[in-house]
Amino acid sequence: MAPHIAARRDASQPPLITATSSSPSHSLQEIKTFPNVPRSPSAPLRSPYLHHSPQSPTRSPGSPQSPHGSAHLPRVQPQPRALPLKALGVPCNSRFSDFSVDSEETRIRALYNRITAAQPISYKSVFVDVEEKQDPRPSGIRLKWWLFELLAWTFSLATLCAFVLLLHQYNGKMQSNWPSRALTLNALVALIATLTRVSLIVPIAQAISQAKWDWFSNKDRHDVRGGKPLADLETFDNASRGPYGGLGLLWRLKGRHLPAIGAVLMTLSLGFDTFSQQVLAVDYRPGPTQRSCGSIPHASSYQDSSSDAGIPGLSISAKAAVINGALSIDVTPVQVNCPSGDCSWPITPTIGVCGTCIDISSKIQTPSLNTNRQDQPQVLTITNGSNFISNPSTANDSSIDMLLIDFNIIASQGQAIVNPIATECALWFCLQALGASQIDGVQNTTAIQTWSEASSPSHASSSYTFTSVPPSFNLSPGSNYTVTSSAFDAYSSYLPTIINGSVSSTSDGYAPSSDFAEAIWLSLSDLDIWIQHLATSLTNHLRLAGTNSLLASDDQTEIHRYDGTAYETAAFVRVRWAWFAFPAGMVLLSLLYLIASMLSAWQSGTHIWKSSALPLLLADVDPGVKLQADRGVHEPGGIAKAAGTRRVSLNGEDGRWVFRATDGSPAIR
Repeated sequence: MAPHIAARRDASQPPLITATSSSPSHSLQEIKTFPNVPRSPSAPLRSPYLHHSPQSPTRSPGSPQSPHGSAHLPRVQPQPRALPLKALGVPCNSRFSDFSVDSEETRIRALYNRITAAQPISYKSVFVDVEEKQDPRPSGIRLKWWLFELLAWTFSLATLCAFVLLLHQYNGKMQSNWPSRALTLNALVALIATLTRVSLIVPIAQAISQAKWDWFSNKDRHDVRGGKPLADLETFDNASRGPYGGLGLLWRLKGRHLPAIGAVLMTLSLGFDTFSQQVLAVDYRPGPTQRSCGSIPHASSYQDSSSDAGIPGLSISAKAAVINGALSIDVTPVQVNCPSGDCSWPITPTIGVCGTCIDISSKIQTPSLNTNRQDQPQVLTITNGSNFISNPSTANDSSIDMLLIDFNIIASQGQAIVNPIATECALWFCLQALGASQIDGVQNTTAIQTWSEASSPSHASSSYTFTSVPPSFNLSPGSNYTVTSSAFDAYSSYLPTIINGSVSSTSDGYAPSSDFAEAIWLSLSDLDIWIQHLATSLTNHLRLAGTNSLLASDDQTEIHRYDGTAYETAAFVRVRWAWFAFPAGMVLLSLLYLIASMLSAWQSGTHIWKSSALPLLLADVDPGVKLQADRGVHEPGGIAKAAGTRRVSLNGEDGRWVFRATDGSPAIR
């Protein structure tokens, strides 16, 4: 023992009192006694296991002497024979349970002698002799030790699944469809994210706390060369409490140990709520409203108001539609009222008029003009058609069964009557599938598909009926789309009478023979647009003048079959699934880290104490460490400064757990 340490110990012990025996036989012998040990013969040492009793009579001279002799022990008065300690309540597994009181006194005096010699003693060898047993550490991975953590992780997985279902349910839906006004969708998302994060942190924090015991545990109780700084105990404890402590543990371990993964997860948990909120986004775009915009005008049957009433010729409104279409610069489909400015309508079938023009210059041998008059040669003439359009082999869709007019237009390019071009144009009744929409106040109606196949009437008073109509036309079940034969005859008779004429060249310019011939001459650059204007004008008339058989139906669904939908700018929920990868990854990594921590605890054989404070409260600390730590108790952080660098290991000693100082740091005794 070092001299300065021995001197310090001697200074701390009570002074020995030297006494001289009063007996003549021991007049020269000095007896060393302790102040706390009674020396009066009238107050002998008593066993702590004996009850207090009145002073016993004086010991007779013939009584047996103590085994250690009277030279070292004070004279003891005679005592009544003591009962065995087993009868007085001493535990049965004590080696001294059957000894008498004299033996008990002898044992206690031997204890004091060993204290004065500064010999290490074991409290088991003094008071009770308990058979040394191996620590009952858990064998295998017992799930009951980790049941709470597994349940917490399962709850986090359940809330994450609820999060996914909620997002899937309202993805692409209008935000106004959310049923609750007290709790918004964003608030519910935040609540679910918080529950997931809180339950997720539980297994991470408990795994970090369990790593603390494994970090300080000494696998071999006789190996005192290892040990970890005592300050690591606080570092692990702080890491199990939040992200800030996780950063400290990550810095301490430098990512080289399993608890570093838990420190990373604990730190990344800060971003859990942020990423969860980023999953949900709001887009503003037109959305359907409760406001109805009706259906676009359409006709399922058509009969002319004049010819079907017995009046010869075509009705005035139909003639006006022909003239308007042929002479107008632009013709647009019938407009529909849209109350919101943005509307859409389903595919709507209607009876209409189709028209087209094709170049047949290469199909006829001698397209000629009347050039007999040298002063006014013809530059354009309208003749009977060549029936190339009505030929089924050249038809666009189906066979044309209700052809209204077919005519050829032969015209020269400029005033030079050379290389004239020939164009064939035709008009016919057809069934059109209309698609209509209005965006930002601009309405657009187009014929998406047309159909011309129809059955001929069986007699003069019957009608043409469109047959074999494709399902894409969205026809109402059982409906028929018809055109009366009288209306067909009226159109086919009237159109050839006005679509005729020619244009001649003069010194002053051009001289058309009719308004139609002039309109065609001015549209030579794109005759197909001119014929489409004429067909659109006639279709508008048919849609407005025709009848809709659905209006007479008793089925309200069929009556409103072609009603449109009005749209207004609204907020729509949009889920950005890429942001969801972070919360899902955190849940998965927390499970892997928990399993790895369970395996590590099983392999190391450490007690599964996790974050319990009782083991720390009941464990002993090396006296030298305590003495060094005592220097810093009166200043902030003083304990960590004074004893934080002391390297200790957690050892099991005689049934106790002790943070024992190792050889890695100087010990203070």
